Formats: sequence, C-alpha cells, structure tokens
Amino acid sequence: MQPHPLDIPEILAVIGAFLPLWVDPTPCLNPKRPTDTGSLLFRPKILLSCLLVSKLWHKTLLPVLWYSYRSDSMDKVPDAVIGRYSHHFRILSICQWSQWSYRCFDLSYFECTKLVELDIYLDEGSDRSVEQDADTDVGEKHAGTGTFSETSTRRRGGTGIGKEDESRIVAPLPDAKRLLRTNPRLKCLSWTGPVRSTTALDVEDLIGLPGLASLSLDRWDCSDGRLDMVLKVVAGSLKVLCVGSICGVESGLSSAPLSPLLSATASLSPLPTTTTTSLQLLQGKSCNGVDTRRSDTTYEWTLPRLERLVWSGGELDDEYLSELVKRCPKLKDVTFYVDHGGWDFDRLAARLGGYCPNIESLEVDPVIETHEAEALIRNCSPRRPQLRRLRIAVNGPNELGLVSAILPHASTLENFEIYRTQDEMNGPLYLRLLVACSRLTRFAFFSKAAPFDADVLETLKQDSWGCRDTLRELRLDLGYFHKYRKQTRTEKLETVELLSKVGGWEEARIEEGDVNSNDDEYEIEPFDMTKLRQVLELVQMQELKRLEVLSLDEVEFWRVRPIS
Repeated sequence: MQPHPLDIPEILAVIGAFLPLWVDPTPCLNPKRPTDTGSLLFRPKILLSCLLVSKLWHKTLLPVLWYSYRSDSMDKVPDAVIGRYSHHFRILSICQWSQWSYRCFDLSYFECTKLVELDIYLDEGSDRSVEQDADTDVGEKHAGTGTFSETSTRRRGGTGIGKEDESRIVAPLPDAKRLLRTNPRLKCLSWTGPVRSTTALDVEDLIGLPGLASLSLDRWDCSDGRLDMVLKVVAGSLKVLCVGSICGVESGLSSAPLSPLLSATASLSPLPTTTTTSLQLLQGKSCNGVDTRRSDTTYEWTLPRLERLVWSGGELDDEYLSELVKRCPKLKDVTFYVDHGGWDFDRLAARLGGYCPNIESLEVDPVIETHEAEALIRNCSPRRPQLRRLRIAVNGPNELGLVSAILPHASTLENFEIYRTQDEMNGPLYLRLLVACSRLTRFAFFSKAAPFDADVLETLKQDSWGCRDTLRELRLDLGYFHKYRKQTRTEKLETVELLSKVGGWEEARIEEGDVNSNDDEYEIEPFDMTKLRQVLELVQMQELKRLEVLSLDEVEFWRVRPIS
C-alpha cells in the first residue's frame, strides 16, 4: 500500500517550508513598497498546530520551525530554548548592541554546527552588563517546541514568545569566534567587530571556511596582510565581498604570490580545513617550517568567481581597491561609498576598464565630481557597453561629457538614478535619456537647481520615449515647488479629483512614523495644479501603460487604474 504523500517526510518538509512563520504587526499602506523585514515578528501559529498532528509531523517540522534565528524579531525566545534547539539552526543573525538591543545575548547557548548563514554584529559593552528577565510559566509552552500557545499568551497579556527568569551577560568575542570555527559549511558570513574598539581581525577564525560565497567584514583592523590572507582562503568560492569600515589596508594589496599548493588550487578546489596547515600555507611555509614559496613564480592570486564588490573603506583605501579589482575578472556589480579625501578615480577607472570586462551595475555615493563619474562610466565594460544599473551623485561642470558616457549603455540600462548638486545645470540634457534608453524600468532625477519649468516639460514632450513600454517608476525631484503647511479640505478634494480624472492615480498614503503623518500637524501642500495636470497628461501622452509609481518632489503617487 502506497503511503499518503503527507506521511512522506521529504514532501512534508517541503510543504512546511511554505507555512508562514512571521507576521507584520503594522500592514504596509503602500502596496508598491516592499515589506520591511526588520519589523516582522516571529508568530508561527500554523506551524505550531501542525506539530501536534503526529509524531512524524513533529519530528519533520521541528527543524523547519527552528531553521533560522534572527535576534531583531526573536529576542524573546528564552536562552534555555535556544540551547535546546539551536542545533537545528541553519541561519543565525544576532545584533548585539547594548545601546539599542532589548536583550544582551549569551552566545554560549548557541550550539550550532550546521550553519550556512551567519550574521553577527558585536558590542561587548561593559564587562558585566546584566539584565533580569520577567517570570514566565514554562508549563504553558508547546511541548517540545520552545514556543508559547496563543491561549497562554492572551492570559499573560504577552506577545507570543516568553522569557525565562535568568541573567544575561553581554556576549564576549570568544563565543562568537567559536561559532565561526565550528561551522565549516558557512556560505554567507557577515562578521562585524566590536563597535567600541578596533580589534585585529583573526585570520584563524576564517581560515576554515573555504566554501564561503558571501563575505562581509566591518570594524576590523586588517593590517599586516590579514585581509589578503582571508581572501586567499575563499578565493575559489567567493562571489560577494562587502568591506566596511576597516583599517590597515592603506599600504595597498600584498603582491606576494600564493604558495605553489595554493597557486594550483585557489580557483579550483577548497583549501585544507586544518587551521594550522592552512595558515602556514598562506604565509608561504610548509608544516615543517621550510619555505615553500617559489622565488621564480609570477602567479598572482585572484578571485575568479567574485561578481559583486561593495567597498566603503577609508580615505586612503583606493590604492588597495584599485589592486583588488585587478584580481576580479568576473566582476559585474560594484558599489563604492567614497571617503573622498584623496581617491585616485582615474586609476580606479582604468583598472575597472582593463581587468573587469563584465560590469553591469555601478553605484557611487556620496557626491563625486562629474569628470570622475564620467571616467568610471566610460570604463565600465568599454568593449561591450552593458550597464543595467547606474546610481551616481555628481557635482561640477561637463554635464555633456557625463551624458555622452552614459549613452553607449542606452540599449541595456534598466535602472538610472542621478543626484545633481551643482547650482547651474542642464536638466533637459539628462531627461533626453528617457528617449534614448529603451529598457528603463526606473528613472530617478534629483536636483536642487533644475526648476520644473517650461523647458523641462517641453523636453519631456518632444519625442516618444524609448522606455514607454518598460518604465514602471518615474521620480523627478526638481525645484521643490511644494511647501509644508496645513491643507484645507477643499485642496485635498481638488487633488483627489484631479488624480482620479487624469490617469487614475492617487496620492500615496503616508506610512505610520513617516514625516507629517499626524493629521493634527503639517502636511505636504498639493502641487501647483497646472503643473501636476501637465505631468499627468504627459504620462498619458507618452502612453506609459506600465508606470506604477510617480514621484514629484518627494510626493509619491501610485496608479490605481490602468490607462484606458
């Protein structure tokens, strides 16, 4: 007799993965905006009911219930429960900052050995930061799950996950390091050092993670080649690298070649997992202390699979960064958060153009000079322009040169966002990109100096937009022609009537907690009705049938009725 599909553990586990574990306590008013995952609460009501069906269901679905632990939404799970079920965790995210966290976590309770994703943000705080928890009735918990029933929650007036009567000390760094060393299967790691001090990055903590695909490092001292050694370990597997506020790399990337063993295996197979052996290899020595580095080799280690690089380092990091991109031949997505003191953008642009032929996304923040942005864009896939996403903030003259650097990517550009801070600028020049770009889904233009005048409107009307069949979001922040004051009832009705009559739009409802969300305080004054009507009629004239979001000077509208 064939078993019922729901009695087959493999099928049941797949079904359980689709059951909701999280709820949003404040539903989003704007359907065009994605849900803020940071606001979700752990409320596995349906899955808890399923655990009671049978022993098979309980055994199969319990690992689904405890697949992940995220401190921002699960901080009320007691330590004893964590200790009992942490061996099920595959994803662990802990933000430990005593200034905002409700709770100080004791990482000694986390007995995880099968993690694939780990995110730790440390703040060691004071040596004896202790917090007392409230009493709970442990007997009211779901047997064997570590969570409380909805009935018991109502009786206590609580929120659904209880706390034990216990004291907690802020997590010390050694416990966090233990999690790294006992989880060699990690694929994604976000590793942030103690906020209150600059601590040297311990290479041995990361040496046993040869299969890492995504690595984020922040608030570490990476001097003495520490970052180089870590990157060599993960060279054969790393696809995403995010580097935050680190120090010690101002002298540039180490030019030392790999040892012969690493040279042959860096891009093909994982390194040995034994910490001592691996570290000795990276330092160019064998286990018996004999130097194995070949003086005649010209091999330089590379990151052959790296596709995304985010760098937000310090003022003098550009030399290291310029050397690093030379070793990333498959790089597609680059984001630079610039501490602009002395960066050599010409050198960085030349390295991107000469060594990274597949760049598809470029983001630079904050403001850089127009000629610096132009150099970077011209060197993004220069042989075969293929930028799909471009986000820049610029200042300075030579706008024509900047736009001419963007135009070769017109056939591939999908998301374009530019901030202009120059007092004088040519707004219509940038808006011509709407005509040239045929695949744009999002266009955002922000400027403090380009008034929404007749020239801008005429430019938008002149030709048929190349993106008329693809554009979904249009944001124009030009001139700030709205003010902040109390709206009258008549003005509100006029705005609603105009939006509904011309194109089927409505003003986005302001989310709870947004600026001016209180009706008793100031609200955003409606636009000049003539200009608002002109923009809406322009959308109709260009037949932007897929346009869903229209933002004018930070006031957002969304379409509720398609173009007839």
